[in-house]
Amino acid sequence: MNRNHRWTCTTVRLAREGLLSIDDGRGLHLRVAAGAVWLTQQDDRRDVVLREGESFVIDRPGRTLVQALDSTELRLDAANDTRYSTDSIHRLKGLA
Repeated sequence: MNRNHRWTCTTVRLAREGLLSIDDGRGLHLRVAAGAVWLTQQDDRRDVVLREGESFVIDRPGRTLVQALDSTELRLDAANDTRYSTDSIHRLKGLA
């Protein structure tokens, strides 16, 4: 993978119980286009559940874990024109 590749918007599809790990994603906007996800951020006691049409902006540094509760399509957009490397997003299992 080209480590210099940058993106501002992408779509990720996860199978039920699939996991997505995002490293240092502060400011990244996640929107559930279909399905539902549970997410948690490093050093944050909150658990967040998002359903179709709902969104969340990662507001902490460190790792964010996203687990699909159903087969899910997730849109990732860089907020405020911040750019993220594709290397910061890792699909751990259960890709659709």
